Amino acid sequence: MENPDPMPVFVIKAKDSLAIAAISAYHRLCEQAGLDDQAAQVRLAEAEMRGWRERNADKVDHPNHRHIPVSSQLGSQAC
Repeated sequence: MENPDPMPVFVIKAKDSLAIAAISAYHRLCEQAGLDDQAAQVRLAEAEMRGWRERNADKVDHPNHRHIPVSSQLGSQAC
């Protein structure tokens, strides 16, 4: 069954020089909202990003990817 109203998604890539600050802020918001399980998941993602960045410091750069409108994804299988 196709979803008539696909949900937009915002992706922050580990190579984005602002990614760690953004994900840390989101972690704080989860904690403030009392969302302990989600905060733990965000911490795992942050740790994974930090590890990747340590191994790939030469690939970290300012954000440069464009938004992909959900309307262009209608043919894909989105969750």
